[in-house]
Amino acid sequence: MTNDEENINLLEPYWPQSSGAILITSRSWVNFNFDPERKGATVELFNGFERLEVLYRLLDWDATTVDEKISKDDLETIKTLLLEKQGFGLGLAIQLTSSLIRAHRSREAPLQDLLETYQRHSRNIPDRPPHDKMLNTSHVVDVLYSIAFAALSPHARTLLNVLCLLSPDVTQEAIFNPKNQDVLSPMLDFCKQDVRRLATLAPELQVVVRELRDAALVKREARILSIHRVVQEAFFYLHIDERQSAFDAAVRLIDEAFPKQIHGRPLHSAWERCETYIQEALFLAGKFEDFLKQGQPLTAVPEFSELLKNAAWYLFEVGEHRESKLLLKTAFSVCKDEESLLYAHLCNTAGVVDFELNHLPMCRQSLEKALEVRRKLLEPDHEELANTINNMGNLVSAEGNPEEAMKYFRDAKEIRQRLGEDSAVPLAVTYQCTGRALVLQGKFDDAMEQYEKAESLAVQYAGINTVVAARRNLERAFEIGDFRRTGLDDGNLARILWRQAAIMSESPFDPSFQPRDIADKRSQARIMRQAVEKNIQAKIDAHDSDDVAYDKLLCGYFR
Repeated sequence: MTNDEENINLLEPYWPQSSGAILITSRSWVNFNFDPERKGATVELFNGFERLEVLYRLLDWDATTVDEKISKDDLETIKTLLLEKQGFGLGLAIQLTSSLIRAHRSREAPLQDLLETYQRHSRNIPDRPPHDKMLNTSHVVDVLYSIAFAALSPHARTLLNVLCLLSPDVTQEAIFNPKNQDVLSPMLDFCKQDVRRLATLAPELQVVVRELRDAALVKREARILSIHRVVQEAFFYLHIDERQSAFDAAVRLIDEAFPKQIHGRPLHSAWERCETYIQEALFLAGKFEDFLKQGQPLTAVPEFSELLKNAAWYLFEVGEHRESKLLLKTAFSVCKDEESLLYAHLCNTAGVVDFELNHLPMCRQSLEKALEVRRKLLEPDHEELANTINNMGNLVSAEGNPEEAMKYFRDAKEIRQRLGEDSAVPLAVTYQCTGRALVLQGKFDDAMEQYEKAESLAVQYAGINTVVAARRNLERAFEIGDFRRTGLDDGNLARILWRQAAIMSESPFDPSFQPRDIADKRSQARIMRQAVEKNIQAKIDAHDSDDVAYDKLLCGYFR
């Protein structure tokens, strides 16, 4: 069973081939309904008897003794409500109804009030427009959510508003308790806590979270808050005018929580924290784009651009190129000043992402703009200027001009040497890049000298152990590459397969290596290579050795 799916392409590789079945729930059911591989049926709505049975279970009522729990009038009201419209056959509608019944009974209010409230809200909420029908929602669900939202206290409604813009599955409640309490917008004043007690949530915030949980609008497990995507969609459908203030508040919270790049240095030491909050950044960017497409654009506060800048760089570092490009697209749309350092940073990130994807013309366009702006606005020995200069060296070398690249590497090296220990790891990278350019020129002794300097700095300042078994490295590399692949034309996997075959063929006495396995890997590598050559129009000479040919399928510094 797979729940709340939105993209059929992600599931197609897992369709049953001979036997077995998959139960799929989705708001975008139309994506699955017309799939040619679909041989099953749509789950029917609950009928009248089943609706009551499910409701009783949700309320912990025994159907045989329900007369002893509620009055005859209330029981008739429940039956009238559940049987009023077809939409009450949805499991979600029954769940919402049970929460509303609990709330009314806790106030000792007659359930006839609930029926009247439902009928009043039903008259005021219009049916969905035709293009929303694919959401597989119903007017009944919208009405029930409208009742639930209207019953919330002002603070609970505010918190729900913000949560509707954050990742639905996992939101760290700690973001509402930041060390810098000034990032809490005025609408979130109830979240403020004494700085000596930041380990716990503010008392008023705890009350608000409990209210939302009791209303079945959010869940709380340990220190994690979660909210269903349907709740998020329904809230903003019913409350369009409340998006901007909530967006501003959410952005400031996530920007405060997400690690920041300092002078363009790597975020390696903060990867764990980045991983914790990256989904929030992606979700905020997605919502920003969604509202724009709906003709209800949001205004981006400055913190939004900063968050996207750091999040996109982190995604580049961990090799999530597609997601990084998505964030960059949004970031470029909100960064209007093309002569700013922020714009230069985004260009630098876009350049290195395209470099690793081997999209060299696009890489050049971005890096040249980043270099132009940084040379104009930064001091000559600034660390971020050195970063872009070094990146330009990688690009020029990958374009087949290693001699020209040496000038960029020399300039980057001079800056990084002047910066001292703070730039030791980037300096090691420059030595490594220089060594690669020297190898391409056939100057192997000089290259080895550069590699030794790079290794020495890396071991001293980054604690890197470079002695790793080739077989284990390739196996792990293939696992990662295969997980991230988006199609047949994957230069990384082609080269990994070719190198695996090469290692296997050089170990004839290893019983685990079978000739057929070696042939299969070579065949797979060859097929992938042909697809990549066609896709990226790689300039591979017929006389190139396999080493050179497979290297040309990848970006420069992976060769």
